[in-house]
Amino acid sequence: MGNRSVRNKQTNNRLREMDDDEHEEQTMIDYDESLTIVELVNQGWDWFWGQNELTYDKHLNVVRSETPRVRPKVWFNHINEK
Repeated sequence: MGNRSVRNKQTNNRLREMDDDEHEEQTMIDYDESLTIVELVNQGWDWFWGQNELTYDKHLNVVRSETPRVRPKVWFNHINEK
C-alpha cells in the first residue's frame, strides 16, 4: 500500500508541474483512437467466447476442453449470474 501512495504522489506532482497544453496532449484520445480501442475490445470479447472452456487434467494442469463456452445473450449476464 505504501508504494502505491508514493506512486500516486509522484504522478500528482508531475501533473501539477505540467502546463495545461502538455496535460491536454497526454489525456486526449481522438475519435479514431477511441474506435480502435472499441474494435480491439470487441475482437477480444469475440475471441474469448469463441474458445472452448478451460479445465484440469489428471495432473492438475490447465487444459482446453472440448466443451464450447456459452456466450451470454447480453454483455452483463456473466456478471449477474453469481
